[in-house]
Amino acid sequence: MFYLEILKVLYGMMVSSLLLYRKLRKDLEPLGFKVNPYDICVANKMINGKQFTVLWHADDLKISHKDKKIVDQFTEWVTNKYEDSEITKPKSLTGMVHDYLGITLDYSERGVGKLYMNEQIKKMLEEFKYSTELKEINKVSTPAADHLFEVNRHCSKLGDKKREEFHTAVPTALFLYKRSRPDLQPTVPFLSTRVQSPDDDDWKQLLRMLKYLEQTVEDELTLEADEGDVLLTRYYPDAAFVMHADMKSHTGNIQTLGRGAANTISNKQKAQHKEFSRS
Repeated sequence: MFYLEILKVLYGMMVSSLLLYRKLRKDLEPLGFKVNPYDICVANKMINGKQFTVLWHADDLKISHKDKKIVDQFTEWVTNKYEDSEITKPKSLTGMVHDYLGITLDYSERGVGKLYMNEQIKKMLEEFKYSTELKEINKVSTPAADHLFEVNRHCSKLGDKKREEFHTAVPTALFLYKRSRPDLQPTVPFLSTRVQSPDDDDWKQLLRMLKYLEQTVEDELTLEADEGDVLLTRYYPDAAFVMHADMKSHTGNIQTLGRGAANTISNKQKAQHKEFSRS
């Protein structure tokens, strides 16, 4: 056996992200930035009466301020603070359209923010190994049918190859809906509960969702403020009682902040209604 001592943090390990977070936060707070208590990877500071925001995922930072000079100054600070000639030089991109963690952030229209992942969806469809089955499906209007939650216990389980493909497609769809495609709810959350032992019915549900994505690949999530000075947040909660095969209910919620779905939730409830349990 060989025992090694790593003198520098190895990129890709969880501890490296944690150490980077601690370092970045320690450097930002003396500058007057306050970390958001609800999302500790977001920090804000008021500069010249306007909010300066820094958010980060590992070593990928996204910064924004109304004054471009402020952004340039911060970019220069990052370069001077973290540049290491032996490792790498920080790269910066500015403009109205950005690719951030696979998400296209489009601010080209005044007062409107658009999020889309068209290229990610196209790649997902291209890599799907059963595209011939996808072509056989007629046009669909929704990602799931009305019987989404119905589970046939006598349905045949998927073979190894299709089960592996199911395990690949569902997490990819989970990444999509969490960031720019909330219309995939509750389809993806339900399919996520089936990855351990998917059957033929689950496979059909997956194919329908992929067909829907194929038809709506260019769709965008648009966020826009209300007209006037008042920014209203609205909640639209709902729940479906004992919808799952294990007798658990399902909760859904849409939150708007102005126009567009700023936050969405679609989860199976943890509590089981034993009085309705099946024998």
